[in-house]
Amino acid sequence: MRDLTGSDPLSVSSSLLAICAMRQWGLDPRGYKGSKPDKLARRRGLVQAIAQATQGWLQVDAATVEQLQASDHLLDALVSALVGRAVVVGVTLPIPEEHQRAAAAEGWIHLPLRQPLAAFDPFVR
Repeated sequence: MRDLTGSDPLSVSSSLLAICAMRQWGLDPRGYKGSKPDKLARRRGLVQAIAQATQGWLQVDAATVEQLQASDHLLDALVSALVGRAVVVGVTLPIPEEHQRAAAAEGWIHLPLRQPLAAFDPFVR
């Protein structure tokens, strides 16, 4: 997978899974996890970038934006939901043939295609 993503695969137990998706979408996910002021500022920037990139189809009210900015867990959940939709519409990296059987039995962590999040259309298959 390193040749497709530019980095080594993460363990499924990793707490950094959303970072991989954000990188594929051209977002800089460094330093958003945690409660320190610099982490909060970084998370605010990510939430703003995601909201701008998805403004044509994802409506997030002010209260939800505040919750996403306050919690790296909620931001990770949003990114996971976006990746889930990317799987449905077929814009994630394909499972390599040699991993098809294991993925069917154990699951697979999908990564979106390397494209800006603003180019992602969740309604087109």
